[in-house]
Amino acid sequence: MTKTALTILIFLMMFTESAFVKEAYAVSPAQISIPEKLGFVIQSYESKPMPGSNNKLIIYIQDFHTHYEAQKNLASILEKLVKDFNLNLVLVEGGWGDVSLSYLRDYGSKEKRLEVAEKYLKNGEISGEEYLDIMSDYPIKLQGIENKELYDEHIKAFLEVEKFQSQAKAYIANLSGIVEELRPHVYSSDLLELSQLKNDIDAEKITLADFCVALAGKAKIKEVSLSEYLDFNNFVELANLEGKIDLGKAEEERQYLLSQLTSVLTENELKSVNDEALKKAGEKQFGYYSRLNELAMEKLPDFTKSIWSARTYANLNIYLDYLKASEGIDLTGLSSQIEILTTKIKESLFSSDDQRKLSEISDNLQLLDKLVELKFSPEEYEAYQNKRKTFDFNAWVEFLKTNAAKFSFTKTVDANFSVVADNLDILDQFYQIGEKRNEVFIQNIILQMEDDGTDIACLITGGFHTPFIIEQLREKGVSYCVIAPRITQAANDAQYVKILKEKAGIK
Repeated sequence: MTKTALTILIFLMMFTESAFVKEAYAVSPAQISIPEKLGFVIQSYESKPMPGSNNKLIIYIQDFHTHYEAQKNLASILEKLVKDFNLNLVLVEGGWGDVSLSYLRDYGSKEKRLEVAEKYLKNGEISGEEYLDIMSDYPIKLQGIENKELYDEHIKAFLEVEKFQSQAKAYIANLSGIVEELRPHVYSSDLLELSQLKNDIDAEKITLADFCVALAGKAKIKEVSLSEYLDFNNFVELANLEGKIDLGKAEEERQYLLSQLTSVLTENELKSVNDEALKKAGEKQFGYYSRLNELAMEKLPDFTKSIWSARTYANLNIYLDYLKASEGIDLTGLSSQIEILTTKIKESLFSSDDQRKLSEISDNLQLLDKLVELKFSPEEYEAYQNKRKTFDFNAWVEFLKTNAAKFSFTKTVDANFSVVADNLDILDQFYQIGEKRNEVFIQNIILQMEDDGTDIACLITGGFHTPFIIEQLREKGVSYCVIAPRITQAANDAQYVKILKEKAGIK
């Protein structure tokens, strides 16, 4: 989702907070806001209240390992959460058991602790949560959620990948460069345009909303039906509505509507606004606004006059449509539908076997690039596993060689595909161990919260683990809020590898 769309949704969740949310949860994900200078709330989910059970909330901060700016912002975010919500349990990857450093507070003044902690944070030797634990006086507990054997095994697998990673990336980059040069010679103008759109979204030159709106336009031209892509359609509608909303006026109109209803409703009827929202939609904002709309149509004679209503509640009506579209979107479904639709449109544009072959090679190289970069989500890894058996590196090289010669390219096609092909099993091992760690994380998160008798905790892991963990949290009825610390500087991957090697006793 676009940053603007996310900002609007977060803002709306904040100013529309109502009593029914507070009745269900001591802390709702909608209550959590982060100063923009520190980071962003990138995703929230509130499970439906479960009578007779504890409704847990995980505040999930994505970790950028050894990145100084990110770690400082993470520490500030965590401090804000501790102050605002009395949070004291912090669950972390990379450790097992109680890994708190609060005992170091006894060994120096706050000023001295700050000086030492700052030095170690800059060197990447401690994390943001450890930094806060050392230099503050907050009663926080850092609890590792790892299985030591699995963790050590994963580091070993990572370091095995690191041995060939740069060479494999260079090989993939060589073939990808040849593909890029061949496109103008092989593709039609429509295929080139679609390919450029894909490149632009991957490089974050355009927003996801812009990409989806453009994709919807191409589907219409090629007469590709969108009727089965509900999440995609809702997102396109969301993108189109986004620029039409005046948030301030929408809130003014909501307050005015409530004032009008106050004069004609009984106390019990007013209370039913919140009760009906809870019953109809659980955590969903749309239920609340739908109930307001129903009451207005029933109790306010002028409200049913379309011209009067359109003028008085113009922004509120747009906002209601916006909420309806936004709450009808499943992000996992959206991602899948975008991929399916892009493929379907591309298939409708192919007019030769060479176009189809070049596209196939391009898609496979992009997949391999993410594989080697260790940036796969669980869904992407599953897609890769399904495609791996179809990989034919020799055929790719021969196709690219033949066409490069045909168009007199000076760049040489690197035929040494063994640097990737021979290491796929090692890469598989890395991802498979990662999946096992994810399962351990989920078990330990729930167990530790129960052991500590708390319904709210902060979880800190790298983004690699996020998709699996939030999926499992949903299945277990645990609410969550995912936060990304702000970073303005590039990560130093070499420093991260250096720290890992030191921890593993490798020079």
